[in-house]
Amino acid sequence: MNQRTPFALITCATLLLAPLPALQADESQPTKPNIVFILADDLGLDGVGCYGSDRFQGKTPNLDRLAETGVRFTQCYSTPLCGPSRCLIQTGRYGFRTGGLTNQSANQPSFSNEPSVARTLKQAGYATGMAGKWRQMGDTPGDWGFDEWLTDPTGGGWYWKTSYIKNGQLMETEREVYCPDICLDFAVDFFKRHREQAFYFYYPTHLVHGPILRTPDSESDTKDFYDDNVAYLDKQVGQIVAELDTLGLREKTLIVFTCDNGTAKFGADQSFINGRKINGQKGTMLEGGSRVPLIANWEGTMPEGRVLKDLVDFSDFFATFAELAGAKMPEGITFDSRSFASQLLGKKGTPREWIYVQLGARWYLRDQGFKLTQSGELFDMSDAPFVEALIDPAADSNESNAARQRLAAALAELNPAGGKTDQGVGGRRVRNRADLSGSTRAVGPWKSGDFLPTKRAPNIARKALEITAELEPAGTNGVVLSQGGAANGYALYLTDGKLAFAVRQDGNLTTITAKNPLGSGHFSVQATLGQDGTMALLVDGEQVAEGKAAGLIPQQPKVGFSVGTAGRGAVGDFVTPNPFQGKVTNVHVKTTADHEVTGEKNGET
Repeated sequence: MNQRTPFALITCATLLLAPLPALQADESQPTKPNIVFILADDLGLDGVGCYGSDRFQGKTPNLDRLAETGVRFTQCYSTPLCGPSRCLIQTGRYGFRTGGLTNQSANQPSFSNEPSVARTLKQAGYATGMAGKWRQMGDTPGDWGFDEWLTDPTGGGWYWKTSYIKNGQLMETEREVYCPDICLDFAVDFFKRHREQAFYFYYPTHLVHGPILRTPDSESDTKDFYDDNVAYLDKQVGQIVAELDTLGLREKTLIVFTCDNGTAKFGADQSFINGRKINGQKGTMLEGGSRVPLIANWEGTMPEGRVLKDLVDFSDFFATFAELAGAKMPEGITFDSRSFASQLLGKKGTPREWIYVQLGARWYLRDQGFKLTQSGELFDMSDAPFVEALIDPAADSNESNAARQRLAAALAELNPAGGKTDQGVGGRRVRNRADLSGSTRAVGPWKSGDFLPTKRAPNIARKALEITAELEPAGTNGVVLSQGGAANGYALYLTDGKLAFAVRQDGNLTTITAKNPLGSGHFSVQATLGQDGTMALLVDGEQVAEGKAAGLIPQQPKVGFSVGTAGRGAVGDFVTPNPFQGKVTNVHVKTTADHEVTGEKNGET
């Protein structure tokens, strides 16, 4: 492979509620390009040198070069997690329309009832291919319109392995191979075989999702594999650009580079830009959760060195690619996608007024100066991504009051609460929690040492549960929180460093446990018990365990609620009081009554 000067490219999407304008022929429009869409994993603004990263300044030369000779967007927004971001890319529609709201529900949207960007480009004569992470989406890449594809069975990192899936067939190797290299080879072969026709290639690399392992370039004495992984991602971007150059396709190809969400825990402790810490990380509804790099480069067509503050969100890739490809948008469908093709070509375009971000039952609308959440909180974003300042309505200025009214009106028109939820139950759906204010109960926050007697403890009988907490472990065992005992109840605890979630129902115990120890640091954890007994355990937004209990907890426990220790009678497989070594903060318990399940079928809005 020719190792010429590498380039990279990021593209940002723009979000508007207004209907998508019709795409009309334009004599000044260049010939439709090949499109290579590179989607990195768990890499925020702080992971790319040209965004002012302190840690990676000068260490991502290929991405920096793409930005220098192309367009760099400073305000592109994904969702805070991998799965729902990928749903947005494929469908051009927000999660409350498709059901793809969390990593657990990202498989809800189906090719049979949702539009597909690959299928749309195929209808315009494009060959379509993909290589990399797919599992969180439902069905197969082939179902969604990709002619040729290579993937694997995981939503996490897939690195040193002896198997992968190629066009639906399991491929096994005699020795371990580095799967990002297998994906790159597949992409290059696709470029070569389709060089005489327009093509769309989607490259959702596993880099730099955990586990953070050595790369083929890691030195034997390397101690920080995270830097190595970012360097290898940048190297692969350079290899893609160099190969397109060698094939004579560079001036015929739009390269877009972005990331599926903000930086994960492996790099978030060093997420500084020009000496300032980014607010939030992957899995949070803060800037660090969703504000991601976006770089686009089309040599010979796109103006060089532009830096745009235009708002873009992940729904926008669909309409942008369709317009550049001369493809017709599917009819009879409500799209949220807004094309920013004009900006890529050096024109002013029609930038969106706001972007929309949703994760589960939480969402916000953000314009250039303010952010409004589902609970009505307004934040001053003038110093973002470092500071998000909550504004008390009593202290509203004329500007903030106008923003509050403007964004509230836009949210009311979007109406996310009236859409789909991520809590599917046996072909039924539960209404969004925001639509259940009369019967959904969220209580907290609590911290280590807090205790509630039985009469004041959360009412959990025959209710679905969502439990969240922030942890800073200083040991490997101990109860994070517990309610109930050996008859009925639930507990979240550490056992040999691994997070576990236990549920008791009339004495019957069901426990799910993470595969790997937490280790040291700060972690956001979540445990859920669904209406049908489905259990899930998440750490920093990533699912680490799942299982199925017999159903809901049938009776209110006779033992109260405690944080950092357990009361009499252990819910899980531990001996009380089993105190937690470390700090537990920001504990919330949310309950939803079982009668709130509706009879709506999958696929209906």
